[in-house]
Amino acid sequence: MKKLLLLVVVVFATGCHIVPISSYSHQSSHGFSFYGEMTEAQVKIADEFIGVLPKLVIGSIHFINIVSNAEHYQSNRMWAGHCYPNGVICIKLRYITDSETLWHEIAHAYTFELMGYNSINLEKEWKAAAGKVYFGDDESPWEYPKNGLMTGYGRTDWMEDIAEYTCEFYLAITGHPSAFTRLTKEMRLEDKRYEEKLKLLLKYNFFTQSDYQKLCLKFPN
Repeated sequence: MKKLLLLVVVVFATGCHIVPISSYSHQSSHGFSFYGEMTEAQVKIADEFIGVLPKLVIGSIHFINIVSNAEHYQSNRMWAGHCYPNGVICIKLRYITDSETLWHEIAHAYTFELMGYNSINLEKEWKAAAGKVYFGDDESPWEYPKNGLMTGYGRTDWMEDIAEYTCEFYLAITGHPSAFTRLTKEMRLEDKRYEEKLKLLLKYNFFTQSDYQKLCLKFPN
């Protein structure tokens, strides 16, 4: 851990707009920095979870900042974290070793990076595959997967849908309970949106072909 000058970054995005950066930093084994008073054990655990992601996805992280003050998350004080279009991720300390939070927010960082390339049509393709399903967060999580959505939070908008798919994918292939456990073979056959979305995530390198094969072996069509 090394001491740095206190910095403040101004970012224009939804949620909070000022990112206070701690004077403490830790270097991730993946090449970016964690800012905040974390322990080395917490850094190691976070790095292990992040390490299951493709290098392209990890490369979208500018840095990860520990901000536990609920007031920082102006749009929603209950958020575990938030990602900005420039790849800066803020996470509350108690979630820095939570794989779901990390994978979700990093999926946002990578999506933002993809959106920066003019040749990328991810938003258009994803919305075409999804249909008209985005009506805000659904607080009935036990009803999902349904309508091509993995979780009720994925109903918020297309970017949250992608982040939730990504998170559930990595939970599934790493042997943890996930929405894929409840997604029956019959559901996937009847609603092709599940497979179409997975193929889009594969196309845009949210996961590798070998990891996709792991999912297929665990949950065959």
